Amino acid sequence: MTVLVIGDAIANQREQETPFRAGTMFKVAVNLAHLAREVRMVTDISEASDPQVVRDYAAEHGVELLLRPASPPASAALTSGLTTPPPAAFTEAHYGEGHGDPEESWDILPAPERGARKLDFDLFSPSATIFGGDACHAMPAAHTVREWLRVCRSTSTIIYSPALRHPRARNLDRVRIQAESFLQLSDVVVATSKDIRLLYGISGPENEFAAVAEHWFSFGPRLVAILLEDGAALMITASGDRLHVASLPRPFVDVAGARSAFIATTIDTLDRVSLLGREASPGLATMSMSHLYTVGAFATTARSLMTAHAGWEPLTRNELSEGFFEYQSREGLI
Repeated sequence: MTVLVIGDAIANQREQETPFRAGTMFKVAVNLAHLAREVRMVTDISEASDPQVVRDYAAEHGVELLLRPASPPASAALTSGLTTPPPAAFTEAHYGEGHGDPEESWDILPAPERGARKLDFDLFSPSATIFGGDACHAMPAAHTVREWLRVCRSTSTIIYSPALRHPRARNLDRVRIQAESFLQLSDVVVATSKDIRLLYGISGPENEFAAVAEHWFSFGPRLVAILLEDGAALMITASGDRLHVASLPRPFVDVAGARSAFIATTIDTLDRVSLLGREASPGLATMSMSHLYTVGAFATTARSLMTAHAGWEPLTRNELSEGFFEYQSREGLI
């Protein structure tokens, strides 16, 4: 299975002993590569990142980055012969009110329309395209993202996760309009309760989350997964089936990587139940309860395993399989 990821490649680790920090879509890409999927990522390396860390980590984990060719540097530091200082360590401060919107300078490759790049894309032929994050919602990059999605729809199931992190720095009405325009091009939506609270001011209960999913279905998606704060998930299809999938009992140590693990495992499991790819996508709306449970349980297990320890490391397929076996045992299914 081939997967295209579109999003910000935030990654930073200034010292060997400091924790590795990475953005949601970058972690999705690495997680999928660890599940033996062929992954390419359309991105622009964030200003909050160490470019060499991003490139090295992607190469080490089998993710191919699709970047614009680098422009020749013309900074005063370079022309004067002074050493360029390393980028500041990535912290939550990059998403504060005072930091501004680095995503507005996010500049990704245009979608392939002809020539060698289009031929290469057709040969890659992604079965799934996943996108999201603050950078995707900022103009003018959002327009380029939509062009990529239109190209990808010929072969892909399109998965969208808002993954919004610093709405205080932007107009929420504008972000909501942008998010709903993305829904028109999406087959699957994976959102957290935080995403819904930021976009609509709704904090629950589950019936209200389900009402948001119904609103989203009017734009075209066929499957919505909502990650709840207690680790459980709501899985809802456009045909009206709804399933609450409990979490695997684990200590809640660190949420880093939880969403990305859920997304990557959702994509992986949809492929395993033959519901991924453009021809299979219509079946998402009417998927059986058995398949809905399988997808939700695998993805929720991955999320639970990821929150059980500090820091972030991608899950292996063995870890995921062992966790799912435990999940089924606790549910009395085996």
